[in-house]
Amino acid sequence: MLRELRVQNLAVVESCTVRFTEGLNVISGETGAGKSVVLGALGLVLGGRASTDMVRSGARVAEVSALFERDGEQLEVRRTVSARGSGHSTLNGRSSTLGELQELGPSLLCITGQHDQRVLLDPDQHRPLLDDFAALDTGPMRSAWELLLSARAALSRLSFASNNLAERELFLRYQLQELESLAFEAGEEEALGRERELLRHAVELREAARGAESELYSEENSALDRLSRARSLLERVSHLEPAHLERVGRLTAVIAEVEELGRELQVGSQSAPNPRRLDAVEERLAEIARLGRKHGCEAPQLLGVYERLQVELDGLGDVEAQQARAQAAMELAERNAVHEGERLHEQRVKAAKRLDGLLRTELERLAMPHACVRTHVERKELGPHGFCEVELRLSANLGEPPRALHRVASGGELSRVLFALRLQVGCPDATLVFDEIDTGIGGRTAEEVGARVATLARERQLLCISHLPQIASLADAHFVVRKAVRGGRTFSTIRVLNEAGRIEEVARMIGGSTLERATRDYARRLIRAYARVA
Repeated sequence: MLRELRVQNLAVVESCTVRFTEGLNVISGETGAGKSVVLGALGLVLGGRASTDMVRSGARVAEVSALFERDGEQLEVRRTVSARGSGHSTLNGRSSTLGELQELGPSLLCITGQHDQRVLLDPDQHRPLLDDFAALDTGPMRSAWELLLSARAALSRLSFASNNLAERELFLRYQLQELESLAFEAGEEEALGRERELLRHAVELREAARGAESELYSEENSALDRLSRARSLLERVSHLEPAHLERVGRLTAVIAEVEELGRELQVGSQSAPNPRRLDAVEERLAEIARLGRKHGCEAPQLLGVYERLQVELDGLGDVEAQQARAQAAMELAERNAVHEGERLHEQRVKAAKRLDGLLRTELERLAMPHACVRTHVERKELGPHGFCEVELRLSANLGEPPRALHRVASGGELSRVLFALRLQVGCPDATLVFDEIDTGIGGRTAEEVGARVATLARERQLLCISHLPQIASLADAHFVVRKAVRGGRTFSTIRVLNEAGRIEEVARMIGGSTLERATRDYARRLIRAYARVA
């Protein structure tokens, strides 16, 4: 049961607290007064979508909290929405996700509004309604259908492969032969790249080697000559200074290294450019790059491409066996899907008859004594939801065959069918919230609907946003939403009415803005009469 709703800075409501009671709670008010804010707040509590437009202009955060009581325990749901777009939700002070609120919501509140009439007018929505009523488990059917689609796709691919087997084999052999002719080796591209750079700069490298060789080795007064003279000087006095003897040995080692280096540079200085080798390297790299582009990969991955193509070629011989296995898998998936479809069809047919009887009984209580609802279950081609196509059909008058709701139902009849349907489809323990689904009815019909609402209110908590005085007069608690302008700002308030306030509000609902004494007297009698009925 919904005990309390607190709203701060939500749309035109700055701050309000509404304490609901057991039984029938009615909210009324002029059009545009802000009754929809109550539904918006309850929608947030249920984990509905939030937007920055909900935050009152000038405020930083909108906050909604609802206090529920179930099984003797209290549950507080709190939700905030900031003007910057962020939000937060809690359950009894503990942080929660919107998914948790959405999962918990249907057990707390069951909201039905005028927009739900569009559901009734859309035959595509009738099957889910029937499934909800019968509490059918449609998961196995969806899973079976997905498996069937997957099995059909696999068989189709293999059939295509089988039909094009020879062509594919020829193509694979050509690709493999091309890669085999390339004879690419791991690391080859990198090595060739280095060689190409050396070949491109062969003249520059040769001249550098010649110059270095001359400086070190062959020219007059080269580094080798100077090192040799230095060694001779130290040798002459080494008998006087023993340390020079060790230095002579070190210089001898350096001279030997310089001589070796000079001979190496002599070889390098005599090497000539090799344009033929450069062309060969360039061609090899170009061929590697071409095949890389062809197969959509880098050069090092060509070895993996070869292996993959070889595996595919080896597997072509097994296509017929794979196709036979895929055919068997598809037939098994089809049998399973048909089985699930048959199961759902049988359950839906039984549920449809049960729903029709309950709706007929309910509509009799709502001043539609000759109404007949037929939940038409037609067998169609197998699909993700089974074999069934479901459509709710209505005959509101005796002797007329049931026809599609969107063809024959008036606004008032749709309201009553929706009301009756909501009593059968939904959580049996949740608070029922009705948003002006009494639209299009009045007079004796309104009295009948009011009487049914009063009967329901003895069994469970109801919250009705209504424009009918017949329903407002039955309220255990009557709230009014009013809008006012103060200081250039619009404010909507929600407050509970005392007896005098109820008379004034019911009189307004009866007679509009011009209230006469007779209207107030009638409102007073209506409230007192319905109080005795309730």
